[in-house]
Amino acid sequence: EKKPDLWSEYLSIRRSLNVISKQELRDYVRDQGSVANIDDARRFLDSKGVPHRLPRGFHGKVNEDGALLTQDGAQLKTGTGGDVNNIDPAAKIVMNPDYDPKKDTAAGRNGNWVFKAVLPTKNAAGKNNEYYYYTGNKHLLNRAHKFDVVDKLIAKETAMVRTWRRDLMGKDFDKKVMAAQCELVYETCARVGGKDNANRAGATFGLTTLLVGNVKRRGNSLILDYLGKDSVQQRHVLKPETPAMRKVIELLELLCEGKTRKDELWEYEGTTYSAVKLRTYFRQVSGVPDASPHKLRHLRGTRLARTELDAAVEKLSGKRGLNQKMVDDSFKAALTNVGRILGHVKGVGVEQKTVWTTAAKNYVAPIVMEEFYLKFKDLGVRPPSFLAKLKG
Repeated sequence: EKKPDLWSEYLSIRRSLNVISKQELRDYVRDQGSVANIDDARRFLDSKGVPHRLPRGFHGKVNEDGALLTQDGAQLKTGTGGDVNNIDPAAKIVMNPDYDPKKDTAAGRNGNWVFKAVLPTKNAAGKNNEYYYYTGNKHLLNRAHKFDVVDKLIAKETAMVRTWRRDLMGKDFDKKVMAAQCELVYETCARVGGKDNANRAGATFGLTTLLVGNVKRRGNSLILDYLGKDSVQQRHVLKPETPAMRKVIELLELLCEGKTRKDELWEYEGTTYSAVKLRTYFRQVSGVPDASPHKLRHLRGTRLARTELDAAVEKLSGKRGLNQKMVDDSFKAALTNVGRILGHVKGVGVEQKTVWTTAAKNYVAPIVMEEFYLKFKDLGVRPPSFLAKLKG
């Protein structure tokens, strides 16, 4: 941010090195066939002094595009820690000795992960953060399960919101605080966060881990200003325009009273209102036993996408000569708006931009995007290939 010219030069050099790395790997794998042993591929690239991102400690196979596969040839997909091909190089890779390909037929985290990445950052218990990675089949089942939960939340949305808003206005202080957290996640789409979240650059925050210094007053409004996931600056303006938000602002002011800037925001008279407590409360008010407050981001992402895509259909309906590019561009613009609200960006400083792909691939129910493209089926317009991959 302080030296954008140097940052741009660095990115240019890194892109050039990535091209070299990909080409060397592609040539090596093709010499071996369609896939190669990843340990052999690493040794080859290391011997030539070629920088690469093949995770050290992972034992399996790799194809010419750099995709990781199990020893049995099953391709790995995104795990709990994000893109399997973009693992933090500081992470220690640990293979699962009990991994069984035959168990990749059930949704949920049933212990059948292929490997985990152990990061140098710590969690609330003082242990290293760990991210788990699964095969593509397992990942698809987990995705289907995730949106099944989101569908249940959408069906219960009205009653669920009414319940926590009743608690927000009630006299039970514990419920009042957790209801305020639910309202904030619901209205701002903020990530819930976990205690001691951090990246290699230092501490990052989510809603439940904010400090008093992250709360700022501006007139009758409050601003939540903090460094979130992937070191992206988050800024949520809370305006007293509804009874619920007025009560949230009043509660936040109470929680800030008599504290220093470095004190925890969600702590009152010795009680800390953590993400764990919020999850328990949320499951009670939602009536969905396997739901988490984070699913509110998926709920909002799906609903926002439907609104944006419906508006896009209306705009396109009056245009002549509609073609694939026009529809695709409209789709991407709509999903970019969703990404902006959910805080999906890449890069820093002058290189930072909102991306649409994270929302499309992780936060929006596939059926919503399919329905958009079905509107233009008679024109020969095809949905993007990633939609078919989402369904396997």
